[in-house]
Amino acid sequence: MSLSSSFTLQPRKAKKHKSTSLVPRIVIQVDEVPLREETVMSKVKFATRKTRAKSFGHDSSNTAQDSSWASPRSLRKFPLIKSCIKYLNSTQAFTRPGIFRECGDYKKVQEAYNAIQSTDKEGHHAIFEDIGVLGTADLLKALISRLEVPLFENTCLEKLKKVQNFKISVPQEYVTADDNLYIRQLYVNAILTSLSKPLFGVLSELFSFLTNTIQNCTESKMDALNIATIFAPLVFPAQPTSDLSKFMADNEAGVSLLKYFLDLFKNDPKMLHRRFSKGSWEILEFPKSGEIAESDAIVIRGDLFTVFHRTESIVCGILGNTAHVIPVDEFNRLFKAPEAKRSPSLLRRICKTPRSLLRTY
Repeated sequence: MSLSSSFTLQPRKAKKHKSTSLVPRIVIQVDEVPLREETVMSKVKFATRKTRAKSFGHDSSNTAQDSSWASPRSLRKFPLIKSCIKYLNSTQAFTRPGIFRECGDYKKVQEAYNAIQSTDKEGHHAIFEDIGVLGTADLLKALISRLEVPLFENTCLEKLKKVQNFKISVPQEYVTADDNLYIRQLYVNAILTSLSKPLFGVLSELFSFLTNTIQNCTESKMDALNIATIFAPLVFPAQPTSDLSKFMADNEAGVSLLKYFLDLFKNDPKMLHRRFSKGSWEILEFPKSGEIAESDAIVIRGDLFTVFHRTESIVCGILGNTAHVIPVDEFNRLFKAPEAKRSPSLLRRICKTPRSLLRTY
């Protein structure tokens, strides 16, 4: 046989194995089909949510789950927002009648919006002078509304909503005449201070200016309800919906919530300071069942307790729908891990074994 004839040989047919033919059938029937259906449904839902969200305010489909998160594009606009607020404070715009309600020159504001993003900080003042106080107020609203992520995202907003409705359980020595309002103030401040430092800085300066405007409402003609009506759609995320009546109801709820916060900030400006509440925001799990002293609350092992304020004498936290003020000694008793029962040693078991049984061995 020649060497060339070896290349004309027919390849050997592969043997069929029963095991190889069964594997793909199982994968196709069990795994592949549900994955395709789930993928199609998720894409449809994502597209629907994104389309609906764009119709009203912020696009909430890109909202971060972590309340301390901010996108790089948003971080770049934070100094511009602070620059607008600094100019408005320098011109005492908080006394300007109709601030945020009256509009500046729309065309100039749009040109300023494009120009300020490519201008150094030293050139901001000239841009503000060109568009005036009302134009700068419109520019501030435009910068906030065009952030990729709203200043208050969904996770943070859900925490803030609890402050209006939760009950308060306080030992007798810590009760105050204003229905223990300081507990709600500490709770709101704990949420704000748990945000990232750049985000908290922007919120602090923004709400300080808005609070100052409300305090000068006799001159500015802007009370807490007016400010909340304008800024609630800007700072809170729009819930994805195509129902206009539901959107209006959500907007009214957001206005009411923001007005409540503005009233709190007006009564105590320290809430906008970073060190007003002490300790860190943390979620603890009760290691054992029991009862909180001086309270009717019953604790079951595994219940979650959200701590938002600590001092040397008390610990403040949320259990269910109630905010509790617990003395430190009581707190340590509740969270002290139960002692594990030690199994008796071999020698002890032998000593306790009756002699009649030992003889049998």
